[in-house]
Amino acid sequence: MNIRDVRAGEAQQWVLGEPAMPPANHPVPSDVSATDVAQYCLMLADDSLVLAHQLSRWGVHGLRLADSEALLRIAAGLLNHSRYLLSRTAALSQWRDEDELAHYRGAGQFRNVRLVEIDCGPYLVGAFPATVVRLLVFCAWRRAVLARLASSREAVLAALAVSALDTVTRYRDRAAQWVLRHAAEDVVREHVVNGFRRVWPFTGELFAPHPVELRLADAGCAVDPSEVRAEVSGWLAETLGATGLSGVDVGEFSRFVPPGGRDGVHTAGMDFLVADMQHLAKAE
Repeated sequence: MNIRDVRAGEAQQWVLGEPAMPPANHPVPSDVSATDVAQYCLMLADDSLVLAHQLSRWGVHGLRLADSEALLRIAAGLLNHSRYLLSRTAALSQWRDEDELAHYRGAGQFRNVRLVEIDCGPYLVGAFPATVVRLLVFCAWRRAVLARLASSREAVLAALAVSALDTVTRYRDRAAQWVLRHAAEDVVREHVVNGFRRVWPFTGELFAPHPVELRLADAGCAVDPSEVRAEVSGWLAETLGATGLSGVDVGEFSRFVPPGGRDGVHTAGMDFLVADMQHLAKAE
């Protein structure tokens, strides 16, 4: 067994909650920028953190209590993924820990894609079907990325991807079940169509590679998101084909013109979202 295998095994233990050593002691490959790895981890972490916050806002407002419970479990799982990624970011940067990263950054310092930050309910904008449509699109995309990231040369990223892959697959499939169920109900069918209309303008950003992603992908440590575009489109088309919905075309994702969330350029509601997410921590 060589040193790379040992480090990969140690990283796997850390991800599963049984650390062999602190995250800071897991070096990145010698030919890769630690700053880039930290930034990439932050991108993935912020996606999960912000979406977890958005899902948690539903509380017990779901159409059924079972739906509320499932959404909260998904939110907790995404938060768990985010914690490990933020911890890795802190270990490779000047931030103290994952809590400081989550609670003491301004909106412009977040690096999530904008799909996760838009308002899909439960209050003024959106509805439960819009929430599950967003979850469907996000998880289909994230699963495709994780499947490739599992073979990363960066041991901690690879272990994180392996540990998250099955859960994100379950979240994707649960969202698909929700969409299929709502599409079959005349009362909420139009809300599903409106959900796609709500989220679709933000889909192009998912497949637009950031320079950090491209550099790390060239080094075998990250995933170029443009490479999963056809896979995600095909899976969504197959899933939506089973609904019989009219007015929904998943053949083409929206056009994206940078800069976007990966560069800290967010929607108008991001300041309010971050303030809501951080106000208790800052009040202490």
